[in-house]
Amino acid sequence: MTRKEQALYALMEEQGYSYGCMMTSIQLLSQSKEAQDDIIDYLYSGHHTEQEFIERLADLSTHP
Repeated sequence: MTRKEQALYALMEEQGYSYGCMMTSIQLLSQSKEAQDDIIDYLYSGHHTEQEFIERLADLSTHP
């Protein structure tokens, strides 16, 4: 894992996301450093439910 992916994993773990959600997200985001930055900023902006996070991730996938 890259440093950015490790940071994303740590943030998600800290906020209580499931292991499956964390690993799937890292896999999906591994192709885009911009998307990784965006989702890290999103996580830093406050605590979001896993459902809200998945919706944000889906938005990134459909509107890069």
